[in-house]
Amino acid sequence: MTYSFVFSCLLQVFSILQKTSRHTVCPKCSKFLQRCNYRVTSLSSGKWEPDGLNQPPEIPEYDELNIQIKGYDFPVLESYTTYVKKLANTLGIETNSYPVPGKASKVELFYPESEKVEHTYNLTKYERVIQIENVPSTLLPIFIDAMKLNAAPGIEVTIKKPDLVEEDDLYIPDEEMLAMRARVVELEERRQDLKKGKI
Repeated sequence: MTYSFVFSCLLQVFSILQKTSRHTVCPKCSKFLQRCNYRVTSLSSGKWEPDGLNQPPEIPEYDELNIQIKGYDFPVLESYTTYVKKLANTLGIETNSYPVPGKASKVELFYPESEKVEHTYNLTKYERVIQIENVPSTLLPIFIDAMKLNAAPGIEVTIKKPDLVEEDDLYIPDEEMLAMRARVVELEERRQDLKKGKI
């Protein structure tokens, strides 16, 4: 026996009582019963159900995200980048990856309490960027947790939206082109000076 059937029977009993004697049901109870009756009839007839109840809900997606992977040990960095790409492909996430030129730095270790250099290290920090697109918001936390659990030692992982300033770091400056531009500016200034009669 369903609850709606029992409830509709109770409503019929109360409506009969209400018709026979006005003083048996208080005004608050009668309003409540009227509301319940409306709910039961609307649910039982099926007229008031909204459209799309049988369709799955829409899950929002992230447009584009960059996963920046940085590290000093190149083979470990490449191995972890390969793992992240395979993980994304397993989860059905579209990926695109590219390398970023390494950034060299010089580290000097001094003898204790002196200014004399004991060791000098030339370190290069390597970076790989993996772009992911159209990731469902329900899948991204699982993907991030799997990346965290399997992160290699010495690897830094950052996930953020693409930045135009960081895209400029991708391009290695052409020294010849920069020298030619400087030469053109110098010749233009010299030409202006000749027009003014300074030279």
